[in-house]
Amino acid sequence: MSIDPYHEETALRIAMIQSIAAYRNSFITVETWLKENLTGAGNRIEAAKSDRRYAHDLKNSWDSIITTLKNVGFNIKFEPETYPEWLRPNSTEKNKRGYFDTLLQARGTHHTTYTSLFRTTENQSQTNQKNHYWY
Repeated sequence: MSIDPYHEETALRIAMIQSIAAYRNSFITVETWLKENLTGAGNRIEAAKSDRRYAHDLKNSWDSIITTLKNVGFNIKFEPETYPEWLRPNSTEKNKRGYFDTLLQARGTHHTTYTSLFRTTENQSQTNQKNHYWY
């Protein structure tokens, strides 16, 4: 998805809602989510399968995505059979051999209420009002 969040905020929100609606209450693999939502994910995944540095970077990116989604109000659920505790974001355990293939097949689901997507703090609301122009 190539939406500029600073200039196309509404489009970004609509894209997020549509993306979420397709997977509501169903578990999908990390690989599927990445390929459908991250530009160039197929090439990045292939590179990561053969180079552990790329695998490490892509896992860190995924963990950051999950953390960000949680911070903005998404409820993330991991399927225990496919997404072990040691592989999850913020785990203190070391990644095990073959972790990247396990990550790609790990399954999770996410959902949120629409109100949490549009939640703003008082300072953000004032800033948005000052910087928002209608043409």
